[in-house]
Parts: sequence; structure tokens; C-alpha cells
Amino acid sequence: MCASCHSLSRINYRNLVGVCYSEEEAKKLAESITVMDGPNDEGDMFERPGKLSDPLPSPYRNEEHARAINNGAYPPDLSLMIKARGGREDYIFALLTGYRDAPEGVAIAEGQYYNPYFPGSKIGMAKQLMDGGIEYFDGTPATESQMAKDVATFLAWASEPEHDDRKRLGLKWILAITAVAGLTGYYKRFRCGRRRGGAAWRGAGCSGGCAGQRVAGWQGQGAHYGAPVWLLPLVSTRVCELIDCHRAFCSPALSRRL
Repeated sequence: MCASCHSLSRINYRNLVGVCYSEEEAKKLAESITVMDGPNDEGDMFERPGKLSDPLPSPYRNEEHARAINNGAYPPDLSLMIKARGGREDYIFALLTGYRDAPEGVAIAEGQYYNPYFPGSKIGMAKQLMDGGIEYFDGTPATESQMAKDVATFLAWASEPEHDDRKRLGLKWILAITAVAGLTGYYKRFRCGRRRGGAAWRGAGCSGGCAGQRVAGWQGQGAHYGAPVWLLPLVSTRVCELIDCHRAFCSPALSRRL
């Protein structure tokens, strides 16, 4: 219905696999078209059967051809129409079902139609949906509103064919990051952090003489190399905590090397 006038250039035949066709059905559908490809080894263009990687064909050769057939109007590509209009699916549904007779005093040129939901209320596309215009395989009544709803739903999918996969991948990443954050918090709190409040930790921590000597020594080195002196206590204190943590609990062999 829409394909006779509008293109869907951002949708390839492979996008239909698993949505409305199997892979074999999509391949047969793609092979039913002829695609101009090339150049070949001799520099010539050639025709070949379509493949899954090819986009859905346009009904026109170019924009000029489309305007010549449609009284100067250029039917837009529908790939991103849902995103390009405010109201998204609601706009498409209202546009398809909103054709009215022009009110008194509104002049409509030949080849135009009155639709209050279209900007300017004058549209070059005639009313396309009529009750009983198609036949559903499952016996669904082919009413105008049902067909308009199906068209709006399809165009919403066409604007983001990767929507479901992206959401599933995002959920997996969120779960993975949550698990890593939980393990990190457990290691920090219960493996190293739990000894920080004990007497042994306070005696061996950065408040001890050994840690104080490290801080003083690093401050002197930082001043010598031009590093910001105010930042050194923060960095050096944290390094001391890590060293003392490994020395007191986590890895005695590593702390001896440090």
C-alpha cells in the first residue's frame, strides 16, 4: 500500500528476518528484485539478483521522477518518519484516518486533499485506507482504524529495527556492572576494610610512624619535581592504606616487596 509511493531506504531485507519472514523467505523476497551493481573487473555496471544486504527498493528512479508522477509533490522516505514528526505513532494514525471535506471558505487546489492533521491542512496524498481494503490471514476485521494502527506500528519498528536488541544488551550490561560493583564493594568492605577499625590496623596504618615517614618523604620528592604539594597528602595517604592493607591481611608476600 505505502510502497507504491514511498521508499524505506534505511531498511534492508536482512532486517525482516525473524520479524515477519524466515531467512529463506527473506532471501527469496530479495532475489525477486534486480539491483544495478558494479563496476566489475572491466569497469562496467551490471545487474544482479537482490541479496539480504540490499535495501528495499524505491518506487522512483530519483526525486525528479517522483515529482513528475505526483503532480510536483515528493513522497518522503518513511524510514524515520515516526521520529521526524511530533506525536510519533499518534501522528501517523491521525493523519491516515483524518481526511475530511474541506470546510467552507477553504480553497483546495486540484490534486490536493484536506486533512486537519497535516501541517497547512492541505496534503497531496489521497485517502489510502478504506474498510475492507485488505484481507488479514487471521481473520481480523480490516477496518480503517485497524489498518492505520498496523501502519503506525510498522513505521515505529522501521525507525528503530534494533530497538529490542539494544534494550536487551543494555539490560545485560546493567546486570554485569551491578555484579562487578557488588563484588568490588564486598572486597573493599569485608576483606580489607574490616581490619581498619582494629587496634592492630591503627597501629600499622598511615597514622603510624612508618606511614608518616612515607608521607613526609613523598612530599619532599613531589616538591622537588614540581608536583602540587596540597595533592600529595591525599595520594600518599591512599597509597599507604593500600600497602598497609596488604601487609596486615591480604598479601604478606606482596607487602614485603613493597
